[in-house]
Amino acid sequence: MSEEEIKALSEILAKSPSLSIAYNLKEELRNIYESKLTVKGGLRAIKKWLISAKIILKTVGDTLEKHLAEIANYFISRTTSGVTEGINTRIKLILRQSYGFKNFTLMREKLLACLLK
Repeated sequence: MSEEEIKALSEILAKSPSLSIAYNLKEELRNIYESKLTVKGGLRAIKKWLISAKIILKTVGDTLEKHLAEIANYFISRTTSGVTEGINTRIKLILRQSYGFKNFTLMREKLLACLLK
């Protein structure tokens, strides 16, 4: 982040205490994921984080708590499904834009052409 961006962020966060708390919670969670924790350590850190997060980010906290076991698996190999989710989103967009394929072969060719540029 540039100095200018940091200054702008500071000004915005100073105007909204709840936004500042939410931003700090986001940064704390990011730090947990960037740490070298084991599965147990990551799970413990996220549970501790959830105590504070559920006060401000109730729905987010509830969702994370519901999927905590799956989320903690990230600490095994430090990979996410982000790439797969991105490809799926792109496929859905291509299919929406190309409504009315006459057959599967044409749809497949369109997807391959768009995804393998």
